[in-house]
Amino acid sequence: MYLYNWLTYFHLLFYTLMVIFGWRSFLNAKLPTKVFTVVFSLLYFVQLLSLVFAKLAINNLLFFHLMLLIQFIGYNLFYWLILPANKTKSFALGLMFFSMAIILVEYYLNWEKLYNVYGGYGYFALNISFVFFSIYYLVHDILNDLALDFRYLNYAMLIYSGGSSIIFLLGDKLGNLGIGGQVPILIINIVLHLLYQVFYAIEIWKIRR
Repeated sequence: MYLYNWLTYFHLLFYTLMVIFGWRSFLNAKLPTKVFTVVFSLLYFVQLLSLVFAKLAINNLLFFHLMLLIQFIGYNLFYWLILPANKTKSFALGLMFFSMAIILVEYYLNWEKLYNVYGGYGYFALNISFVFFSIYYLVHDILNDLALDFRYLNYAMLIYSGGSSIIFLLGDKLGNLGIGGQVPILIINIVLHLLYQVFYAIEIWKIRR
């Protein structure tokens, strides 16, 4: 429990620094990096509010759904901008709508208890689509000897989306594990998100050089 509390505060401090670092280079960044920075920052503020609510012992699970909406719009837009070829973009659009359909079905089935639900199949489907986009972007650019302009942002998405999709597939079942069972899973999620932030920082550092 001590490790989890320490990691939580370290994560928040590091996240704060990365948001500041990202905006200091915002004007010099290319459009996909700007989109990623906006998403990165919005998610930071939502997580900050969520933490405040948790400290005040107020139910904060509705913030998860706001984060889901931001990720759905923001990361899909990011990949729409960097994925090659019209056919690929058409497939990406289809996958996006498939993920949205699963999310909407899950919301419909759980609407009256939404404040107690997070994760689930919709979030899993969304993250898996990002993993697919990440791998496709990586493989396509390597096979075609391209520059991989946004490689570190792509690595960030691959690591965090891949890991958190499995974690949050458990969704509200995490609550049945008790605090002792939840902590190791939550620690893994924090570590994955820290790696996500490190790769974001590397991408921003490239701009500042």
